[in-house]
Amino acid sequence: MTEAFFEKLNNFYYRIFSPHEVVVSEKSDYQEIDIVRTADGNKALILDGTIQFYTADEFIYHEMVVHLPFVHHPKPERILVLGGGDGFLAREALKYRSAKEITIVDLDERVVELCKKHFAEETSQSFQDPRVKIISDDAMKFAEYCKDKYDVIIMDLVDPYGPGAELYSEGTIKKFAGLLKEDGILATHCEDSSYPYFVGLKIYSRLSKMFPFHKPGLAYVKSFDGLWTFAVLSNKELKACNPETGSLELKFFEPEKLECYTKLPPHLKKKLEQFREKGFEKLAEGMVLMRKISPSDRVKDLL
Repeated sequence: MTEAFFEKLNNFYYRIFSPHEVVVSEKSDYQEIDIVRTADGNKALILDGTIQFYTADEFIYHEMVVHLPFVHHPKPERILVLGGGDGFLAREALKYRSAKEITIVDLDERVVELCKKHFAEETSQSFQDPRVKIISDDAMKFAEYCKDKYDVIIMDLVDPYGPGAELYSEGTIKKFAGLLKEDGILATHCEDSSYPYFVGLKIYSRLSKMFPFHKPGLAYVKSFDGLWTFAVLSNKELKACNPETGSLELKFFEPEKLECYTKLPPHLKKKLEQFREKGFEKLAEGMVLMRKISPSDRVKDLL
């Protein structure tokens, strides 16, 4: 057994991710970076012990977070990706002929370098496209000095726990929204909406109060082990209006099934109404984010 990764999702549900091979394991100026390969040949990027994507199903997350906002914009030309240093979101955005400029703002240059090397095929060489520009900076700092305006802004940032919580605060979201054109769209993932924490719904309930027009998105992502939630937010009415989306060759997202992605089932709709009306004290309790363990660790000592 090589090193594995352990995660306590709540007080009764745990999981262990055990790769076949560790391709990269190093520490950058900002975080621990692991790139691992599983026995079937798929690869995963893991930052500070948390899976960012697994190539077997990454297309579900990346297609949802890109095409969900894009299908609601008639002609997205200037796109800003906050985070996204792996290049997968750029891959999806580049499928649109309307896309003239894709700016990626990612803090960790080393992540970008390693993903260029180890995921070039999976990202369709997205970094090589002249429409893609990479800025190595903190997303919040970038929002303070940036003077440009964008058609679509996609937040592909860390999960909303610990230091990452500030990225989803009202103040930070207002800064990001200030970079939108008048008819622009802000999109983000909101985390998992599964029982017992419903974190995704809590984040969505907060963000949806800040915009007059908003839609949720739901998709089950096996490698994240949850019902992943997305938010599409705008100051203009959200209507499916992009003629390009339906002509793209995608693996998961189908524009004709848009209502299936954006309509919450009754139990989640009820929970969302509760959070919007009464608020919430904490995102989650008892959760331990994924961390690296060695073969000598005993599972019972981790629980």
